Amino acid sequence: MTSDIQTEILIALAYGVLIAFAVQIVFLRFLQVTLQRCAPQNRAISPGQVWLNLIPFFNLVWQFMLVTRIAETLRREFAARRIPPVGDFGKGVGVALGCLVLASVIPFVGILTSLAAFICWIIYWVKIAGYSRMLASDGPSLGGAYSTGAPPFPESPAEPEAERPASETGWIILAILALGFGASYLQRSAMSLVIFDVRRDLQLSTAEIGWILSAVMYGLMAGYILMTVVTALAGTRWGLLVSLLGATVAGASAGLASGFTGLIVARLLLGVFSGGLLPAAVQAVREWFPSRMRTLAIALVFAAGQLAAFLSQVLFTETTIGWRTMTFVSGLPTAIAAILCILLWPARTPREPSRRVSGRAILWAAMLAVGLLLVAPVFQFVTVRLPSFSRQRLGIDAVDMKTAAAVPLLASLCGAVLAGALAWAMMSNGGRTARTRAVLLTVSGILLLPVAVTGYISQWPFILVLMAVCSMAFGAWSTLLYAAVADTLPARGVAIAAAIGGLMGTVSGLLVSTILNHASAAGIEILPFGMAATAAVALLAVALPAWLIRPEPD
Repeated sequence: MTSDIQTEILIALAYGVLIAFAVQIVFLRFLQVTLQRCAPQNRAISPGQVWLNLIPFFNLVWQFMLVTRIAETLRREFAARRIPPVGDFGKGVGVALGCLVLASVIPFVGILTSLAAFICWIIYWVKIAGYSRMLASDGPSLGGAYSTGAPPFPESPAEPEAERPASETGWIILAILALGFGASYLQRSAMSLVIFDVRRDLQLSTAEIGWILSAVMYGLMAGYILMTVVTALAGTRWGLLVSLLGATVAGASAGLASGFTGLIVARLLLGVFSGGLLPAAVQAVREWFPSRMRTLAIALVFAAGQLAAFLSQVLFTETTIGWRTMTFVSGLPTAIAAILCILLWPARTPREPSRRVSGRAILWAAMLAVGLLLVAPVFQFVTVRLPSFSRQRLGIDAVDMKTAAAVPLLASLCGAVLAGALAWAMMSNGGRTARTRAVLLTVSGILLLPVAVTGYISQWPFILVLMAVCSMAFGAWSTLLYAAVADTLPARGVAIAAAIGGLMGTVSGLLVSTILNHASAAGIEILPFGMAATAAVALLAVALPAWLIRPEPD
């Protein structure tokens, strides 16, 4: 294994560990507040003892004690308040979760048990959230459930969100989002189309070219974290404006670069500022559009990105202008979007009633992260490895390879818009939001499975059809998942969930791309089956829970 691969794997693992630790902190804090809602005399465990679950190795035993004592505490509290008991208060699924975590250390088998443990963990979190919500709605117990002074854990409002039509301002916002999102794709993809000119002018090596092309992806991963903080603290408008202005400056600095270091810094900054556009866009849709139109609005924003990536191939592939001039030109749309954001974006966003985080919202945020983590490799395989493999095996010429590069972009665009239009039509005709997503997620997840037959197709038209189907499914899949967090989370929390989803998809795609480039011949032969298995796991981990989520009131 080369040092470059080792570095990329370590970076991906570091991001994964940080995200897992942050989620664990949120989960334990939730358990602590749930216990604080119970009267002290009813507690079988003190709220602060939940943090013992962060101690390595000790937590393998403590997790069993934790779930049983939480169940006993809830049983006592429900009895004291004379609330009819519901189930076993999470004890059964909690013990199953602990057993699966222990079994995950077994080689090979541990992969399956880890996935099962993750699903049980989500179910346990949702169950305890339901009990916590019942305690909160019942009010403090006579024993002083809130004697610790802890704030109540946020939950969903009792009343459904009032449905409102999309205003004229909302459509202006959507136009700015689509322009800005598409402009960032134009900037990111333009460099790869003139990279040979860059290499010739700056006398760069093959390894240096590789780092320049991948620098944007590393910047994106950092941007999902850094720029989302700006959005969360300063609001959607400022998060979007800073991202657009930063991307414009980063693109211009790439055209001024005189060597490898300058280009790397410019590309990293472009990735950082572009990483703020996705969370800000999804959050803006949450703020300005009613529930039944959010999926379509998000689909149109995503479609603008795919369309811009396609247009960059048309505009810059046969261009005669220099790469420096092209870099400046590709940055003009982000500058225009920033100016429109300053002139047309309202200073204040629509106010909504106080809304708290429900178990359903947490579940959808987890499903977004897992869904993109699992499906991004399939899309990466279809768009990168499959055309390359077909060229080697079938002798595809340059013209057909250009077609192969365009098909996934246009198909993903169509998949996103089709999913958005179907969701809007189904919900406009009385369909429940949760059931509409479950249906469309199941269909798009199933359409990813035929990737297993790619190793047996020897006709070029059929390969293009398969690429189109899988790309359409990916576009629909990602659109539906982002729309789900936009619907269920409070406005200021949407950007965080969207950033985590984008981060997971980027890390997964980058890691798989590296593995594909260094896979052996034997590995390539079984790779389609691995991708199909990954898609099947995503279908079980995302589409199946979507059917089990209690429908929200519309």
